[in-house]
Amino acid sequence: TVSGGECSLQRDFLVELFTLVKAKKRTTLMDSNGSYDYAADAELMAVCDGVMLDVKAWDDGEHTALTGRSSRPVIENAIKLAKIGKLEEIRTVVVPGVLDNRKTVDEITRALAPYGPVRYRISAYRPFGVREPYRSQLRSPSREELEELAEKAKFSQYTLTAAEIDIFRNRITQLREVLQCWEAHIVSDLTEEEKAQFSALLEKMTVRAAAYMEER
Repeated sequence: TVSGGECSLQRDFLVELFTLVKAKKRTTLMDSNGSYDYAADAELMAVCDGVMLDVKAWDDGEHTALTGRSSRPVIENAIKLAKIGKLEEIRTVVVPGVLDNRKTVDEITRALAPYGPVRYRISAYRPFGVREPYRSQLRSPSREELEELAEKAKFSQYTLTAAEIDIFRNRITQLREVLQCWEAHIVSDLTEEEKAQFSALLEKMTVRAAAYMEER
């Protein structure tokens, strides 16, 4: 695995190095910020097994503020690499309160979903080696925040067709009708407290189902 800095700046060296490595029947990988159009470089891709690509932010404004460059080339290159089977991994560093990490995880996972599973490394920002004033301004994410994003990535990789969405909506409607009918039959046997709990549960289920469809 070749890293950097940005290793694509040494493109000719990479072709020479990877050619020698492949002759030894070893795997060749690159760690990149996604600024280089790898899919357009057939010579390099012929000797490179895959690219591990950093997706710092989906939002163009956030990415530009962070790096001075647009996020569009990074996203386009991620999709191009996924299409040709050369996207080994994507990576996002989670910086709470600074970047919309939830949007980044959701959008890039959805964008790559049609091209098969891609490993996603969601990493926590760490203050080690960070200079002031940034060190005191930024915080590391909690375990719960990281787990939420990991679940978001798993959820977002599944896409539904219009027909599947219609079927799912119909199932939700049927479920709601069944629950309401059930409620009407058993509510007379419940205490007031149990009635309130049952109604709250029914409402929660319908709201979560509606939210699910909204996200799809």
